[in-house]
Amino acid sequence: MTMARNSTAGQHGAFYFSSKVTDDEGNSRPTSSNSQEKLVEVDSNEAHSFAYACFASFYRFLWVAVVITCTFILLLQVTICVNKLRHPVITTQTQVMFNSSLDFPAVTVCQRQGFKLSQLKNAWQTIKKTTKKKQATVRKSLMMTGGGPPIKSEDGEHDTIVDGVLSDQMPLTGILDNDHCGSPPPGPSNPTTVNPVKNIFLTKSDEEEEKEMITLESAKPAEKDEAEREDMNADEKPFCIKPKSLFFHKKEKPPSIPNHKKKLDPRREVLQGEIDMLSQRKELVALQLENERLRKDFLTLQLENERRRNQLYTTQNPANVSLSSLLNYLESADNRRQSANGSGD
Repeated sequence: MTMARNSTAGQHGAFYFSSKVTDDEGNSRPTSSNSQEKLVEVDSNEAHSFAYACFASFYRFLWVAVVITCTFILLLQVTICVNKLRHPVITTQTQVMFNSSLDFPAVTVCQRQGFKLSQLKNAWQTIKKTTKKKQATVRKSLMMTGGGPPIKSEDGEHDTIVDGVLSDQMPLTGILDNDHCGSPPPGPSNPTTVNPVKNIFLTKSDEEEEKEMITLESAKPAEKDEAEREDMNADEKPFCIKPKSLFFHKKEKPPSIPNHKKKLDPRREVLQGEIDMLSQRKELVALQLENERLRKDFLTLQLENERRRNQLYTTQNPANVSLSSLLNYLESADNRRQSANGSGD
């Protein structure tokens, strides 16, 4: 009898003994009843192997699912990053910072190519500096014009001003005479030249300054005569009334003298309050000194009383002479201390 191993049983580790024998031709035939088939199977091993196979298949499926999910998430994140780099999103904060009234040319380019944070910061700082400079120039022009529109000086005006300052004489045209009441003067066609602006860049000698002072003093009465002549002409010509005579001028009030008394009254009240406080403090100090003096007198009377009692005690008991001497010593010490305190006060 031969021992055979089944393929299925071999996989699960089970062995059995076959009751069949083979002849010379290779045909199998059953054995006798004495050699019955004896099968030994291990059910626990078969159940364990089946559970292990099921768990292995589930583990493979779960591993494949996790790998596929992670790969999908990674590809999605890479796609999002690439899209952000290619097409950056301008949020509300960036719109407030860059899409304002200020000109910032990098905003139109941000959607096509990216910029570094340092580049954006430098550009923003440059914009702020230029804006501050513009605001400073506008503020300066407003201060110079007294709050009006900013100054718009042209090149021609600038040249005229510079020429007038640097030159000795500057022609002034379009000047009207008061005697003709708004009509141009019938004088020569050529404009007269005057010198309203003195050349401040040239140094003058003392003699020239003295001559100028003499000419100015001599010109003062001439100016008065001209003013009187203008008044006479205005009286003779009723239609050439000066605008000032049309209004009734009020009498000018005399300059008000400042009332220093009103200003000094509060200060006087403050000083009077301080004086009262000092006087009260002085009275308080005097009362304190009087109290100290009375206290000192009381202590002296008390010491005198004690001394008399000690003397009476010693006279009645002559044996206590040592005690009386000790009391006298203590009394003298107290007197010295009181005298020292009095000198200190």
